[in-house]
Amino acid sequence: MGLNNGICLRTQIQAAARRFGAQLAFQRQRAAAATIQAAWRALTTGRAARQQLATQRAAAMAVQAAWRCVVQRRSYLAIRSAVVKVLMLKQWLSRWR
Repeated sequence: MGLNNGICLRTQIQAAARRFGAQLAFQRQRAAAATIQAAWRALTTGRAARQQLATQRAAAMAVQAAWRCVVQRRSYLAIRSAVVKVLMLKQWLSRWR
């Protein structure tokens, strides 16, 4: 009975040691998987953020260009109106001389 009990105890100790090693390996793999997943999520989130920023930047540039066009057209129309008035005045003055 003592011999059988020793073999059984040795088997239990070996099983416990193997289980502990397997648990450590599993925990390491799980931590590695979590690290890889976090890095992947950060990469994809960063890509999405950069894409959104590029879209917003392009939209802002389009709005700014349109606004510059409006401002330039107003300036052009004001100058043209002034030139037309000066020419009309010149023509009017030339009639009375």
